[in-house]
Amino acid sequence: MVTGLIPKFNRFLYGDKNAEQQGKRDKLKTRSKKTLIWVFVIALVAIGLFGGFQENADMQLKATAFGLIILIATCTGGAFVGFLFGLPRINKDRKSDVADDNQNNVIPNKPLSNSEKYLANSNLEEISDWLTKIIVGVGLTQIGKIPEFILQIAEKLNADFKVTGGVTFAVSFICFGTIFGFFVGYLVTKLYLEDVFEKRGGGI
Repeated sequence: MVTGLIPKFNRFLYGDKNAEQQGKRDKLKTRSKKTLIWVFVIALVAIGLFGGFQENADMQLKATAFGLIILIATCTGGAFVGFLFGLPRINKDRKSDVADDNQNNVIPNKPLSNSEKYLANSNLEEISDWLTKIIVGVGLTQIGKIPEFILQIAEKLNADFKVTGGVTFAVSFICFGTIFGFFVGYLVTKLYLEDVFEKRGGGI
């Protein structure tokens, strides 16, 4: 009787930590979503302005398509890397003991549920870990060549479209799109996919 009142008294004093954490998580989701949407809108406005300053209608259309292609391509690549970095790891050391909410005691040898009987498929997790290490390793060893590589890509892209100021714009948007895509992939994975994996029993 007394032991059952202790957890209730603690919840009365300190509140429900799980509910508080969930509330903070929901606020973070809302803020992140709004921020990403606004940044994306600003990027679209920048593309529109870049196209609007071209000489004629044909060049304006080319410049707009030029900016959209760079934005979509770099955001996709950055989002993939962000997904790899944000992919949740399975807690392989979790025990089968289950806490009793009413008495706050641990019940040993409780029958496992279907989601606990089988090990989660961690193939995607392992691939993510390998690719993350490869990306970080290659990036650190080739960091001095990255600016030159970005410039070469920008020049090749502008050689096809031949828009005014295309190289400068391409370099700027390659950097912006990659970073923006990374944060999109990372935040979506951390804030949304973790909940999906948790509801599905931790399997990836």
